[in-house]
This record gives sequence, structure tokens and C-alpha cells, in this order.
Amino acid sequence: MIKKSKFVLFIGAFDLNPSDDVSTSSAGNQVQFEIANELNKKVDIQESSTFQSISMKPLKTWPVGAFLWSGLHKKNVYMPPFINIVGLKRLIFSIFILIALIRTRPSIVVKYNITAVEAFVLLIYRIVNPATFLVAVIQDVHYTKNKGVGVKKIFELLAMKLVTRFDMLIPISERIKNDFFFSTEKTRVFNGGLTRQGRSLLAASDDKLEPYAVFAGALMPYNGIDLLVRRWISENIEIELHVFGKGSSDSLVHDAAVRYPTIIFHGFKSEEEVSSWQKNALVNFCLRYSEGIEAAYFFPSKLFNIICAPGAVMANRFDGFPSALENSCLMLADDLSDLSEKIDMAKNHLELNIIRARRREWIEANGSWSAVVRDIFARAAATK
Repeated sequence: MIKKSKFVLFIGAFDLNPSDDVSTSSAGNQVQFEIANELNKKVDIQESSTFQSISMKPLKTWPVGAFLWSGLHKKNVYMPPFINIVGLKRLIFSIFILIALIRTRPSIVVKYNITAVEAFVLLIYRIVNPATFLVAVIQDVHYTKNKGVGVKKIFELLAMKLVTRFDMLIPISERIKNDFFFSTEKTRVFNGGLTRQGRSLLAASDDKLEPYAVFAGALMPYNGIDLLVRRWISENIEIELHVFGKGSSDSLVHDAAVRYPTIIFHGFKSEEEVSSWQKNALVNFCLRYSEGIEAAYFFPSKLFNIICAPGAVMANRFDGFPSALENSCLMLADDLSDLSEKIDMAKNHLELNIIRARRREWIEANGSWSAVVRDIFARAAATK
């Protein structure tokens, strides 16, 4: 039994060494590292406190991914073993969560995203240890209103119902709070903020911009990559579009890159390599649509990286886009019908350094995970 008077446990699904085999997004990985690091820093300055993360290795499910994950324990991160079969791996991981709770008796538990099984385990444990302060950071809700009822939808709704019994809720949008009836007193809406990649981009120089554009993210219709590539071709845009990522639109991007020399497909690359291209890009893209998802339930955290880069930021007005950023980004029509016009504006823009300064000021004032972590600890202390 841990003898410390306070134990803080972070539960997520991040990878210590992301690769093409993982099923989580690079942006999601960065956000979880940011939360874990801020929790760890907060614990470090408190006496008699200990921090640990427990993460479910985000492998693609068997038979695409490996059948068995053997586990890993490195410093304060534990990635327990599991059989990599749909449903079964989540159940096994939930058992390991329960073991970690019993072993450490945490005073604060921060869960990144939530499933019904995980919520049930955490709430059952709190019956045994009522002093535990439960927090859910809800970045993704895999629920689409207009689709029929299925097992996944039922379990997602159950998870959202159970999580309302947690002590603090940190959804990524106001819509999640409203649609799932989160208590205002318990809720702090936070779209996301600075990560290590964003800080790296903040340090980039304004005088090294090159005439090309970058799209980096999941290659899925909801991220607008299909529409962007088709517009790039139909409008015969002359500068190069460099595409990084993986997803269901891989083949579309690959085929376009083969046929059109201004589209370059890099596939999945490391965070460092993507940043090296974003630092020098004249344009970085962030698009979001309700294509197979409810866009209001998935805020594109990559926005908080590219607003740190020196070049122009191009985005559509997706649900939740911060209105204060609109005057320092080049806002696109949803159908990208003004893409050529906005590319020309970026090429001739004489005040990129001025609008970048505006974006920098905004992110430094509004994008601090450390402020969110301070709020978690303050609310937890207030319940004692």
C-alpha cells in the first residue's frame, strides 16, 4: 500500500512512442501528454504526493493489429497487458484500472475520455473510497444524433449519463455540456490549448516562410481533406500542398499525388517531422465538418498548434471556432469556393507577423492546461 497522503492518477490511451500502428491521433497523444505533464508538475510542488499514469496502448484491434499487448512500465507510466480484441481489451483495461485504484487509493483521478465500463468502475470504487475526486476530460464523443440506435450508441449514451456523477467535467465544447445535461457547477468547458508541438512552433522564425501549404491530421472526410484535394486540383493551385497523416482518405490523396505534382503525400510522420514542415509553411490548414461525426463533439486540437506557426492559418467556421481568432486567420467558405482567393491573399499578405502576434497573444492567454490543472486541484481541495 502506498503510504503517501495524496496520490494523483491519470488514466488515458496514449503511446510513449507513436507509430503508424497506433489507433490514436497524434493530436490526441499530445493533449494527453500535456495533461499528464501538468498534473505531474503540480504534484511535484506538493508535499507527500505521488503521480502515476495508466494508459491503454492505442493499438489497432486484431487482426489488423497484434493479438496481444504484453504491457510496459516506464517511470510513472504503466501500460497494462491485454488481449487485443474488440470489447475484451477495454474490459481487461478496466480491471487494471480497478487494481490501480485499490493499490494507490488516489485522492484525485483524471480520466481522459470515457466509456461506460470505465465510468462504472470509477463510480463503484468511489463508493468504497468516497474521498476520491473524479474528473473526466471529454475530448471526443462518438455519438451521431441522426443515425439509428445500435450497441455503440447505447453505450456512448450510458457513458455520458454515468459521467454526470463525476465531481468535475471538462468537455471540449459547450454543445457537449448542453446536449448531455452536464451540471454548470461541475463543468469547465475547455477547447484545448498549448502542447509541446505548439511551443516548438512558437519558437519558429517569421523570416523563413516558403511558398507551400501543409495539411496535417487524420485523413478523414470530417477533416475536409477530400474537399481540399479536389479544390486544389479543380482550381489548379500552383503552390504545393504537403499532406501528412493517415485515414480512410489515404487512397484519394495518394492517387491525387501521383497525378498532380503540386500535391505531395507524406503519409504518417513523426511529430518532429510534421513540425519542421509547418514551421516554414506559408499556409497551414485546419478544417472540420459533420461528416460521419457531430463536429461539435470533436474540436480539432491541431488548431492550437498551427496558430503558433509563423505562416497564415486557413480554417472554415466550424462549430466552436474561437471568434476572437477570426481576425487573425484566413477564414474559408465551407465549400472552399474561395480557396484560390485566400491562397493569393496569403502570398501577398504583408502583415503575417502582426496577425501571428495576435494569435500568439490569444493562445498564451487562453490555452493553458496548467490553469485547468490548478482548477482541478482547487475544486478537489474545496470538497475536503
